[in-house]
Amino acid sequence: MPYPNEHAARIKNPDDFKGDTFVKISGGGWRLPLKGKDEYKEFEIPENIDVIAAVLKSIEGDTNRDVQALRFPTKNWTYDETKEWLDEREIDYILLEKAEPGKEASTTGPVKNNKRTMKYDKMQERVYDIKDLKFRAVEEGDQKILQGYAALYNVRSKLLYNSFYEVIDRGAFDEVLQSKDLDVVLNFNHDNSLVMGRTKNGTLTLSSDQTGLFFRAVLPDTSYANDVYKLVQRGDIFQNSFAFMPSKDGYTTDRAEDGHDLITVTKIDKLRDVSAVTFPAYAETSLQAREDEDKREMVEVSKELLMEVAEILKKIEEFMPEEPEDVPEDEPTDEPVEDEPVEDTPEDTPEEPPVDDEEEEEMGDEPTEINKFIKLK
Repeated sequence: MPYPNEHAARIKNPDDFKGDTFVKISGGGWRLPLKGKDEYKEFEIPENIDVIAAVLKSIEGDTNRDVQALRFPTKNWTYDETKEWLDEREIDYILLEKAEPGKEASTTGPVKNNKRTMKYDKMQERVYDIKDLKFRAVEEGDQKILQGYAALYNVRSKLLYNSFYEVIDRGAFDEVLQSKDLDVVLNFNHDNSLVMGRTKNGTLTLSSDQTGLFFRAVLPDTSYANDVYKLVQRGDIFQNSFAFMPSKDGYTTDRAEDGHDLITVTKIDKLRDVSAVTFPAYAETSLQAREDEDKREMVEVSKELLMEVAEILKKIEEFMPEEPEDVPEDEPTDEPVEDEPVEDTPEDTPEEPPVDDEEEEEMGDEPTEINKFIKLK
């Protein structure tokens, strides 16, 4: 696959390397294989040659990179000069491809007809691991410090949006760091309610060196800052992230060896925050997409809460006693009311059985105890 405006010497098959470890570096000291010999030799590559390097799949860890390819820009090298330089040094290569004619080396702005689904000049998030960033929690006297690299120069990212790779060029942060309006915070999981340092008051300092963007924060004496400090110290949190916006003309687009776009960020227009993160998705979404997702999650949570409340109300109704129906007042009656004394009526008093006259006479003639008592009186 020819590359626009670059002659490419493939040293090793790209499939032999870990896909997320590729970097593009200008020149430097590198070991390269020799033709016809089962050995390597150290070469000092000039800065007008780009080295594509990555970690072989057979190697443990992600620090020891080997050369996968050499790129010779046509503004500095003809095809014959490229071949001559390689042959003079007896460098062994699999394939030497001449630059694709009729195209510029790179273009600014988004490439037409690509698969990218986002506008690259919006706020972005990127994440790096502690092994690359020297992310540390240290004590200086009675102060607790978090420090490390928020970004690394000339390190290729993983494949983003299943569409492109990204490299931040050395010095991309230089101009934004000189801005009088610079206001960057260090927070946890990009949550601005958990601020642990700020450039405005000097508790967060940022600097650019040959490696990347370095940060140093003096932590406040708050519970969440102390928690983050201890979690970083123990290794529970070992990644950090930064949110940035490139300038509209602050990046170029080339083609990587696997056919995807390779974006090189040359100028950062805005830097918003540096963040210690727990479970980052490595730059798979822009900030806008993340905020939209947060809104969707809030809507889903609201729906779930409403359903739970409705279910609780339904259960409460089941246990509540039914309200008595309205009963019309009873009309007054002549029937006696219970618990009230009832006077006897003639109709209710039973009649004594009639006494026969003869019986009365007999009763009168017979002496009784009462009659005896009366007579004695």
